[in-house]
Amino acid sequence: MPRRKRDASTDAAAEAFRHRLSRHVGPGTSDEAPPGTRGEALLTFAEPDSEGPGEDSAPPSRIRFRTSRRVALLVAGACLVLLVVLMWQASAEPTTSTPLESAGSITDGAGQPVADEYAAPTKAPAGAGPKVTVHVAGAVNRPGVVSLPEGSRVFEALEAAGGATPEAATDALNLAELVADGAKITVPVAGAVPHIPETAVGSGGASGGDGSNSDGSGSDGSGASGGKINVNTASVEELSTLPRVGPVMAQRIVAWRKDHGPFLSVDDLDAVDGIGPKLMESLRPLVAVQGG
Repeated sequence: MPRRKRDASTDAAAEAFRHRLSRHVGPGTSDEAPPGTRGEALLTFAEPDSEGPGEDSAPPSRIRFRTSRRVALLVAGACLVLLVVLMWQASAEPTTSTPLESAGSITDGAGQPVADEYAAPTKAPAGAGPKVTVHVAGAVNRPGVVSLPEGSRVFEALEAAGGATPEAATDALNLAELVADGAKITVPVAGAVPHIPETAVGSGGASGGDGSNSDGSGSDGSGASGGKINVNTASVEELSTLPRVGPVMAQRIVAWRKDHGPFLSVDDLDAVDGIGPKLMESLRPLVAVQGG
């Protein structure tokens, strides 16, 4: 409504209100306020505020949805990130299953150490007990120093050295003899063992001899006075008849005599591998050194 029309209607309403009020109140005196003044005051007080929202005042604007759109974008972004994470976890599952397969292979491979543990007892007797070290020489495939369990035999020493060669004269050895620590086993070649003719043992000189020796007893044969064996002329078979001297030790005595010359005294037997103080004590009354 135009402002002018609105003011005219307001004045008409005020005039009608004053007219009704004057009928009820009546005219006033001269001392009192002029007629119509009180009614005008009341009317003035009762008049509504002429000022109101003008034409220029715009209605309140509608709430825009910018904030809601931002929230929607944030929610959509969060959903997208969650989807990417789920897809990444799904693609990573085969990779996590691979260690399980490798763990299975490790479990399968763990059986090998178990097999080694079962195999260990077979090696334990050889490594746990005391050992002896012997030198194997002569007609063997791998001559040298070998280590054997204590209580091993001569044939085991030959096997540790690669076995005897085809031309080895193993019959000259006692293959069942126990080997001693620090001993030397020489395997002769067939036909290489020197043949020493045996001579008769007697109290006088040997037949065919050129006389007695400097002490007037014995001969230069294998026999000596008093039934002793001459270590400078005795054969392997004769030396093997001595107590605690088998074919192996007899072969060592003969080999030492061949390499170093005749024994100058009985004490020189101590230089032969395998002859120790105890064996020397048992051999002294049974052997002699004559000629050579």
